[in-house]
Amino acid sequence: MRHPPSTLTTDDLLQRIRSEYLEMPGLSLTREQAQRFLGLDADTCTSLLHELMARRFLIRTPAGRYVRLTEWNASPRPLRAGEVAPVRHYRKTAVGE
Repeated sequence: MRHPPSTLTTDDLLQRIRSEYLEMPGLSLTREQAQRFLGLDADTCTSLLHELMARRFLIRTPAGRYVRLTEWNASPRPLRAGEVAPVRHYRKTAVGE
């Protein structure tokens, strides 16, 4: 059962947004779409999306869409013939680090 947004705390709302993104892999929403989807006012929605970006759960793409950080493709355009995809470098860490 969903509660009206006005009865939920900020933490409740953040968890709700996280849950929506986790339950729907590939979810990609503009701020306006997220506002309608979640039933929030513009200021509250913007604040919550920014908080989830600060917590490194969401990222805002250059096209203005909010997607899960772990699902974002840094090279959204198709590669041209003969073009090589950029290599992502990850820092190696020792076990338990």
